[in-house]
Amino acid sequence: LSAWSSDVCSSDLLLFGAFYGKEVVGSLGLAQRFIMLPMVLFGTAVAQVFLAEAAELVRDRPAEVPAFFRRVSRKMVLPALGLLCLGAVCPFAFPIVFGPPWKTAGLYAAILSVSCGSQLIVSPISTISILRQRQDIQFALDALRAVAVVLAVWLPSRYAAGGAVAVGCYAAVMTAIYGISYLAYLRLAHGCAPSVPAAQRPAL
Repeated sequence: LSAWSSDVCSSDLLLFGAFYGKEVVGSLGLAQRFIMLPMVLFGTAVAQVFLAEAAELVRDRPAEVPAFFRRVSRKMVLPALGLLCLGAVCPFAFPIVFGPPWKTAGLYAAILSVSCGSQLIVSPISTISILRQRQDIQFALDALRAVAVVLAVWLPSRYAAGGAVAVGCYAAVMTAIYGISYLAYLRLAHGCAPSVPAAQRPAL
């Protein structure tokens, strides 16, 4: 995937470790690995299909790119909702499956399911920035993500908030970033379609 291959990357875990300690990092790491499994299995496959078909459309039939982009996006909504349902049961399932000490990890997984669901929709279509040769937009989105993540993790620690609050802030920020990214990618997809001169547009 061109955009964030995992919702909580190693640098983010290190950031959490610097402010909240190894216990939070351990629980967050387990939650991330569990809740990201559908992304690895399903999202990556969709991303490969999207890249192959979108590349052909951009080259040969650019007018069809926006419709294809929206169609793939809509198909990812149902799996994203399924991921939210999976996250909802994690606080109850983790203590049973992994033991009582990992109850907090189940809570983190439930919180992360919101941002992971957003990622499941956005990441497979993120290669549109490469196909349109707009790495500048992808760089801007990555830079925005980096700044937002640092603030989301650092600010709760300034007010002595716990790990759950920090993970909640992190998930909220990531969800917002994915929303912004989707709008940027949608604009790039529509940029593939040739504009119709005003004189040739059908009368309303």
